[in-house]
Amino acid sequence: AKRLGFVRRLRSAARGVAKFKSTRLWLGGCVPAAMFGAVAYGVGPSTISSVRAAAVVALCGRPTQQCPTASIAVTTGSDTDPAVTLRCDLLFHWISMLYEDWMIPHRARCARAWKLILGRMRALSPDKRWMRVAGPCAATIVTLLELGWDPIEPGTWRNRNGETWEFDPQAKPTKARCAPFLQEVRMDILLDLWKKSARHRGGHGLQIDEDGLPDVETIRKQVAKYARSGLSGHATMLVKAAAGGLW
Repeated sequence: AKRLGFVRRLRSAARGVAKFKSTRLWLGGCVPAAMFGAVAYGVGPSTISSVRAAAVVALCGRPTQQCPTASIAVTTGSDTDPAVTLRCDLLFHWISMLYEDWMIPHRARCARAWKLILGRMRALSPDKRWMRVAGPCAATIVTLLELGWDPIEPGTWRNRNGETWEFDPQAKPTKARCAPFLQEVRMDILLDLWKKSARHRGGHGLQIDEDGLPDVETIRKQVAKYARSGLSGHATMLVKAAAGGLW
């Protein structure tokens, strides 16, 4: 019920922001307010899809068959995609909580709970896992499984390439210390999103850069330049063309 509630609020806010074409209002006000608490209970794929659809409405007005990944990338950048930010925030929140001082006497119990929940989640089909999520531990495990990672222990995770990330319990996690890990998670998420987008109508022939992602930075800068110059029509047309939208 809580998830459906904030999705409805987010959709309503998106329609309001679309009238002003304000990316700052969307990113700085609507999203943080609507997604407050999501790091505690996690966000499933269907909810993420709804949030991304609301983002496209807020940033692009009334989209028609536009690709959400491309629409967000050419307006506010791929780093602001809810599919990226929500998952990265959840994982960073778990790491930060795990190595707090008050958590020290509970780490052994947390490890036992992690192993138990992980076994249960592996036994379920991917489309039923989020139905069993209750709390940040289960949400973190399911999120990692969705990304193709192996959540071995609460603070030890194996990525898609078989490399293991183990966080130092003696060093308090910060955004700077976790930056390499979060960047790898971000790249995995974006690669999945763009692979899915490439299968849509008009998605063939995407220009790929050295990171394996489409080069949309030039288009995003041009959209921002049109917006600053008051040429909102030009900016909208460019977004439509880049995102495969219909008029």
